[in-house]
Amino acid sequence: MKNKNKASVNLIHFKVCVRRYYQLIFSDKVSATMLLLQAPLMLIVLSLIIPKECFANPARLYMADNAMFIIVVMCTMMGLLNSYREVCKERTVLSREYDAGLDMTAYVLSKVFVLGSICLVQSLIMCVGSYLIIDFPSPFPVFTEVLYWLVLFLVLLVSSVTGIFISSVLKSSDSAILPVLVILIMQIVMSGNIITLEGALKVISVACVSRWGLCALGQVFNRNHLFPSIPSTVRDFYDHTLLACILIMLLIIVVLIFLSVVVLKFSFRKKYKKN
Repeated sequence: MKNKNKASVNLIHFKVCVRRYYQLIFSDKVSATMLLLQAPLMLIVLSLIIPKECFANPARLYMADNAMFIIVVMCTMMGLLNSYREVCKERTVLSREYDAGLDMTAYVLSKVFVLGSICLVQSLIMCVGSYLIIDFPSPFPVFTEVLYWLVLFLVLLVSSVTGIFISSVLKSSDSAILPVLVILIMQIVMSGNIITLEGALKVISVACVSRWGLCALGQVFNRNHLFPSIPSTVRDFYDHTLLACILIMLLIIVVLIFLSVVVLKFSFRKKYKKN
């Protein structure tokens, strides 16, 4: 059984892993460029399919729902693509370092920290760019924009942590492709925008960030109260409070980080015992 490291040693492990991860990202110019281009490319697609005044016309409010849905799905896709290979591709090195005393929690948190910084940049690009494309309502000037950015950031971060978990469970990048596709499809179907969530679907959707991200955006832009005199424009789907949506997304992040650490420790300890 491996001895537990002191907190100060674990902090050193965290800093070393963060530094190394940043170096790996920026040493690969192609990968770094693709990370930076993801959000602008998504915004180009968004500009082609969403009308600028979709929030201003009650007859086209369904397009406002589609706009928020597409933005959430785009952020989910970017987050997963950022991270689903990150642990798989380092398993051989990670196994040796873990045997040498690397703290697995520090390793996973370093991945979350670096990917979180990437999510920060991507969410800012998505936030500013989408405001140029769509006339979003601003119930609370400036504060609305900050909340919008926060929701996008959380959706990206949850999706990135989901990718880390997938990469922790599976042993190769190739085998991770199918789970990523399944999760993306689930995010689309379970978002609540395409079909009404009832029964088992509603229960399953609790674990889907798209549901909470879309609901949160509905609250940020006061979606159900844009046209109070027209009852048909109100959707029960947006009834969850913004705080509840944010807390649930934070909870998903914590749970997935914990599970990633547990899975990796179990995997390498099992291998360690066999050897």
